[in-house]
Parts: sequence; structure tokens; C-alpha cells
Amino acid sequence: GILEVKVIRKPRVLLIPTGNELVEPWQEPKDGKIRETNSITVTSLIREYCELVKRHPIIRDDKKTLYEVLRENMAEFDLILISGGSSKGAGDFGVSAIEEFEGAEILFHGVYISPGKPTIFARVREKPIIGLPGHPVSSFVSTYLFVIPLLKFLQGATDFCPKPAGYLTAGQDIPSKAGREEWIRVKRDGDYLYPLFSESGILSSLVKSDGLVRIPEELEGVHKGFKVEFYPI
Repeated sequence: GILEVKVIRKPRVLLIPTGNELVEPWQEPKDGKIRETNSITVTSLIREYCELVKRHPIIRDDKKTLYEVLRENMAEFDLILISGGSSKGAGDFGVSAIEEFEGAEILFHGVYISPGKPTIFARVREKPIIGLPGHPVSSFVSTYLFVIPLLKFLQGATDFCPKPAGYLTAGQDIPSKAGREEWIRVKRDGDYLYPLFSESGILSSLVKSDGLVRIPEELEGVHKGFKVEFYPI
């Protein structure tokens, strides 16, 4: 006889790509320009957890413009993602644009992970804003580790952190730097994992990988034969 039940609405998400070097994915990039692809990757990762993922047109590296876009869309969306501008260079305005809002809180700016170090997590009047790194692999890892868990949390989940699918064997030595947690792209061959080494700006390394391996910050790499956590992607 119960005709109505309370439910939690899936979040509405706005994704704002930023960068003077970006052109739209369908445009031919000229010298010094690259296609904007992070919004496609991020949307594919989070779509199932959202009522709506809206992509804003590319905006240039300008604090005032970013602030205005945030201000105009703050009320409509449950979560805002800023792609790019999260580092600490002269052209990175993610933090400074957020700080223009009264009561803005920068909960953290930078995390001890690689790739994905220059991630921003902020809040404006209880509205979460995440600044994702501009490099494609860094953006992917930050979305996997921070955005997806937050979306699950906003829908009432209590177990929202990424969990490994199991422990598999390193097929060769996997180097990493002690003092930061590293997420290594790997290729799987049966029960063995082989690292794919490339810079965080190389999107093709994600396409070729079967998943990620987490190397804890206290380790300086792992040797061949070591059991490692495997996170399929």
C-alpha cells in the first residue's frame, strides 16, 4: 500500500574545460594547439552516476571569465568540475577564481599522488568544486579517485572508495618514487601485470592499458614477482 517512496536524485554536473591551448575536438589544431579531450574521458567515467553531465564551451585562461562561469552556474548544478588550471603556474586560475566567492573553502590543493598531484577540492556555500589537472592521464586518475567517490557519496553510498579487483603479480620491476602514491597504467597478461611507461599527457597510454596498479607511498617501486593491487579500467 506504499505508493510513494523517497529517493535521492542523481547529481547534475557541469564540466568546464579551460586552456588557451585548447580547440574543440572536431577542430583541426594549429601549431601550439591541442584538441580538448578530457571532457569526453571524464564524461564517460561519470555518466552512470549522474542525472546530467553538461559540458561548457572551452574558456580561456582568465580568472574573471572562470569566476563568471562559476557564478552563473552555481545554483543549477550539484557539482562543478574545472578541467585544467589546477596547477600553480602563472596561467592557472582555478584556486584564485574560486576564492573570489565569499565563504569559499579550499579543502585541499595538491595531493601526494602521481599522476594527479595538482587536484583542487573546494566548496562554495556547501557546493563542491573539483579542479582536475589538464594532462589527460592525470585527469583520468583524479576523476577515478576523487570525483566518482564523491558522486557515490552524494547519492548516499557509505562504501564509495575505489577497491582493487584483486592482487596480481608484477611481470617485471615497476619503479616509483617513495613519498607519493603512484598509480601505474598496466597491461594484463593472465595473472601478470606489465607497466606502461609514458608521460601523463599521453592519452594513448590509457587506451592501451587494462587497468591501474597502486604503489603505496612508502615503497620505492616493486620487484618482479611482487603481488600488487589491480584496479581494472
